Amino acid sequence: SNPAASIPMREDLAPIAYDGTLVDLPRGANIGGYEFVLYECFEADSHIIWEPGRINDDDAEVSTEVEKVLWNKGLNVPGGSGGLFTQSFNRAESPLFLLGAKINSISASVCRDWDTWKGVWSGKESGKALLSIEWQLFSVFERRVVFEKSLPGYYEITEPRESQSFLFSLFVGAIADSAQTLAADEAFIDTLR
Repeated sequence: SNPAASIPMREDLAPIAYDGTLVDLPRGANIGGYEFVLYECFEADSHIIWEPGRINDDDAEVSTEVEKVLWNKGLNVPGGSGGLFTQSFNRAESPLFLLGAKINSISASVCRDWDTWKGVWSGKESGKALLSIEWQLFSVFERRVVFEKSLPGYYEITEPRESQSFLFSLFVGAIADSAQTLAADEAFIDTLR
């Protein structure tokens, strides 16, 4: 494990952009389960199944979250502050490196919130997810991957929230958590100098 990097000035680092996420899981993979706790977690199917199969995703929400993390850690992410003029910054300074995340495994545990008055599922969920993520940094000029590192990403939502897109929220949080660890990695920072 590399020690935490002392981040140099943003301007001293090469510009970087997040290029996308590859979820490398087969269709039908078991990625976790639903908990059952009497009067707390409503009984549901016991398994959470990954339906899409292997996908290469460039979702704007994931990209925005990762780039915000990198920006907040002091990296040179053109437009990474997530402000109004992100596109203008991206046109003004092209990235020298592209960052990608390959998700090799997902382990999720979800609680479907129990409505104690009605004795049914409330439509809200809480839970946690642990992802195994292989980060790759691609050099635009060298046209090859110049840095690779596998890091876990963990995210937990303890307060029940609406079920729609709940698992996606867990995954985005876990990817952002892993990006925080990556941005503190000395070898990663050295590659951007």
